This record gives sequence, C-alpha cells and structure tokens, in this order.
Amino acid sequence: MKDYNPYYDPHYFGEDSTHPPQNQGWQQGYTTMAPERSTAITLIGLFYLVMCGLGVLQGGLGLLLALIETNGGAMFFGIIGLVINSFLAYSGYALYKRENWARQVIVAVNYINIFLFVVAIVGAGGFALFSALSGQAAIGGIILAALVMCIFFSAIPMVISWVIIKKLESDAAVRECTPTSIFHEDRFTHTFE
Repeated sequence: MKDYNPYYDPHYFGEDSTHPPQNQGWQQGYTTMAPERSTAITLIGLFYLVMCGLGVLQGGLGLLLALIETNGGAMFFGIIGLVINSFLAYSGYALYKRENWARQVIVAVNYINIFLFVVAIVGAGGFALFSALSGQAAIGGIILAALVMCIFFSAIPMVISWVIIKKLESDAAVRECTPTSIFHEDRFTHTFE
C-alpha cells in the first residue's frame, strides 16, 4: 500500500491494465494529475481570440472594399487594423496556451485602453466646457449631455479592463504563465539518472 497513488491514471500515459507502467517508483509528493488551469485566464484568452478574430474578419472586409474603391487612406487604415487585430488574436491564443509574453501584452493593451478612455472623456468634457463658455451654450449643453452618457457607458469597459488587469497580474496568473510553471512541462515523471 506504500506505492499506492490515488491520482495515478494508467490511461493518461498511454498505458493500459495489461502493460504495467515503466516507472514503478512513485515519489512522495509527486502527483501525475494534470494541473488545474485558471478559468479566468482561459476566458480572457478566448475572449481576445474571438473578438480580435472578428476584428480580423472586419479588417479584411474593409481592406477588400478599399481595394475595390481604390481608396488609399482606407487601405492604409485597413492594413493597420488587420495587423493589430491579427496580433491581438494571436496574443489571445497564446494567453490561452499560458504564454507569459501574451499575458504582458494583454495587460499593456488594457492599460492603454483605460488611458484612452480617460483622455476621450477629458477631451469631450473640455470641448463641452469650452463651447459653453464661448457663447455656444446649446452646443455645449448637448455635448455635456453626451459626455454624461459617455462617462456612464465608458465606465463599463474601463471596469472590465481593470478586472482583466487584476486577474492577469495576480500571483497565481504569473505563476501559471511563467516558463518554469508546470504547464510548460510534459506530464511524464522525470528522473535524474
């Protein structure tokens, strides 16, 4: 009973009951169970893969329409959008596969997202205030009402970005995505013989 391992599954290593495993010595503290994967990291990776994959399709369609119309500016921005969405979709896939560089890229993109939302809100508020003080109160009032709605509707993506940042910067996520983590090893027992 000393060599009994409750976590050992002979079918996981391609062995069946008629062929005993090659390594009979089970070390105390070593488990052959597959490690648990964080659901949050999986969902964030799949979210970026799907959403930016749709962005790639949209960029490809925009590029195709720009080629049909021979619009140089639309082609340029279509190519830029296609490249950025392709990179972020690949980063989402790499995050799903627990690559550390992808975790850092997604965190940086979310910091940039929060920064751009704040700049847009401050810019719209400044324009509304400037319009109201320059004698165009009607335009300033309309922009101020739109600003209130923008603050409300941009608070939701900012909170989502902040939650993504906190999840990906947590100690568990960093350990899970580092090259020395158990996710980057094969599942066979290693010996130093």
